[in-house]
Amino acid sequence: MTFWLCIFAPSTTYAEVSVSTRIELAGYQTALAHRLVRALCYAQADIHRDENLQLAVETRDEISTLLDAMIEGNEARGIAAETDSTTQTLLSSTQKIWTPTKKKVDAYLSGEPFTDKNLTKLSFKADSLQKSWASLISRYELKSTVVGGAHNLGVARHIAAANRQSSLIEQAGKLSCLVWLNGGPDKAKYQFDQLSQILPTFHLNTFGLAFSHTAIGLPPPPTFDIQTRNFESWLEWVSLSGMFDATLDGKVSPDELIAMAHGINMLTLTFTETMKLYLQL
Repeated sequence: MTFWLCIFAPSTTYAEVSVSTRIELAGYQTALAHRLVRALCYAQADIHRDENLQLAVETRDEISTLLDAMIEGNEARGIAAETDSTTQTLLSSTQKIWTPTKKKVDAYLSGEPFTDKNLTKLSFKADSLQKSWASLISRYELKSTVVGGAHNLGVARHIAAANRQSSLIEQAGKLSCLVWLNGGPDKAKYQFDQLSQILPTFHLNTFGLAFSHTAIGLPPPPTFDIQTRNFESWLEWVSLSGMFDATLDGKVSPDELIAMAHGINMLTLTFTETMKLYLQL
């Protein structure tokens, strides 16, 4: 199942739509990269293997399709071909990371032997993609000020914040599976340390978006609907956080990992709905 949604307001100019949508897509691609590894990790652990292999196929294909759209344009999605030379260079760098990563994913999905160590290396590739997309988001945020001034920058920053949350929760799910697959915190110290750093950041951001935007350096939500979505994200996180605590304590079970995956999907959907509301402004 995929969650990429984008609604264009009739009064919004094409240039504004293009920049806002590209920010959304860049952040969403980061979340997809971590989701891809999470799905493969679940399949490797024989947790709902067929379902997660199908999710991996869909996620791989979506990454390729959206990356091509951002480079070459896609009229059906309302995305013009990229013409800014700096952004083209950044997209080219991202594609250079994705191309060999996709080959490794293809090999796994075709049935070639794939060890837990291979999966860990693939996780590092997802981290590299995250850094590459972050550079693109910074570039798009800069362009948003040129296109629409302070208002457009404010919208862009909120979309980027929701995107970061989607990426963080997908990364946390990926790391939780890798910690479990490798035998717990003591045997997966690198992933455990990463997870220990990500969860407090996600918690702080989720709380800030719902209750205290100034604490995370953002203006308050411009509409009641957006404020409501932010509060829903907080409630979903509160119900999900105990499973991550169990991972950190080395006590998470396969059933809890399954429930965690469903909770992550719900949170991602809520963040996507929030971005959709911002794109309508």
